[in-house]
Amino acid sequence: MADLISGFRQIVQDLLVPELKAVQVELKHHSEQLEEMNKRFDALHEEMNRRFSAVDKRLGMLEQRMQRLEAGQEKILDKLDLDKRVSRIEYILDTQRKQSLPEEKQVVLNE
Repeated sequence: MADLISGFRQIVQDLLVPELKAVQVELKHHSEQLEEMNKRFDALHEEMNRRFSAVDKRLGMLEQRMQRLEAGQEKILDKLDLDKRVSRIEYILDTQRKQSLPEEKQVVLNE
């Protein structure tokens, strides 16, 4: 019986050991491939982070520029004082309509 068990054990080892070695070699190969892919992904990740940082920097610069332009526009509009001028013109036109003066006597707007 011991010979039968040891014979069976030998047959199993003869059949399984080469297969297990082949599986082990294949696993090692796939492990190396995965490691190489991880290195590529890490490099790609670093490149993406670098590019996103550059875009963020450009967007920040554009935002600052836009704020300066808006501030300049506000200053120009304040200096032009368009609201008061338009109100004045509307007042003059309204007054002229109410008085219904002939066209040659109406106030000429020089502004």
